[in-house]
Amino acid sequence: MLNINPASALKIVATIDPATITGAEVFSDPIDMGIWESVMAILLTGDIAGGTLDFKVYQCLYDGSSPTAAIKSITQWATSATTSDNAQAIMAFRSDEMPAAGAARYCKFGLTIGSTGGPAAVVVLGVANRFSPAAAKETDVALAPSLASVKETKI
Repeated sequence: MLNINPASALKIVATIDPATITGAEVFSDPIDMGIWESVMAILLTGDIAGGTLDFKVYQCLYDGSSPTAAIKSITQWATSATTSDNAQAIMAFRSDEMPAAGAARYCKFGLTIGSTGGPAAVVVLGVANRFSPAAAKETDVALAPSLASVKETKI
């Protein structure tokens, strides 16, 4: 039996908070890929009326500015009640996928839902921290208040 505590191995490093997203692209917090071997972004959608949905990862500066062209993306979704309501997608991104050109070691995820919009959220998990667990704790996005009070119980 493998004895891994997922809460110690994975950390929330960025989010796009749950909201109705219409038209304009919204972005996650910037992620320092110098700290993480890889990240996993989980997209969650609600009832989307129609249009298209684009989910991409960009290289950017430490403050999230100056996004370049998308590095990676999922196949564009044609949103309608039959294809993408209450759907999920996962995009994995490794630090070695960062473009060699440019000095930025940060990335961020972008989400666009066509003009009719709809509810969505993204949670990005850091996987395989290059440093100690203590360093990983410092990168956890605001230590998600609802999780900060949870105490680990060993059985």
